[in-house]
Amino acid sequence: MAVSPHVISAVRCFLVFQNVCNMKVTFQIIMLFVLLTIGSSLSYACECSERSQRRKFRDADAVFVGEVLLFGERVGLNTDKAFKFFPYLVTFKVEKQWKGKHQSEIVGFADLKGDGMCEGFEMPVGEHFLIYAKRKSGFSMVSRSFCSPNKKVKDAQDEIKNLNNFFFRAYTFLYPYPKF
Repeated sequence: MAVSPHVISAVRCFLVFQNVCNMKVTFQIIMLFVLLTIGSSLSYACECSERSQRRKFRDADAVFVGEVLLFGERVGLNTDKAFKFFPYLVTFKVEKQWKGKHQSEIVGFADLKGDGMCEGFEMPVGEHFLIYAKRKSGFSMVSRSFCSPNKKVKDAQDEIKNLNNFFFRAYTFLYPYPKF
């Protein structure tokens, strides 16, 4: 039985069309891969969004420079679940305070030394820190993560200079930043 030329040309068209369709799908997959790789922004595991000093000052409940007097595990003190990520007790001798209830010593809870993969910093006894603390249930919460605003005094000289400036502190209260 002889196959008609029309059937042969129809089969050829079908095979060519199928091949074109496969090429089209393959091309789309390649383009999707290229767009996802080139179009994505570069990010790092421990990259933090930097907040302005003005915002850090306004967000904090207490801002002070203090020397670490005591740092250790919090045993039996306020076992509230709200503090489960702050397992350490830290006591500071306040040297200079710009915000919050003025005290000679501030006792607070410190968090773990990092946020997952991001390493934080140690708080050895005798070291001096610039602290932006939040208050919760009457306790100061001190973050030691890489992304926290807290720094060693030797690394925070510009911020301390701004905090000592009356006009900087007045500006933070007089002109609120927009909330998004």
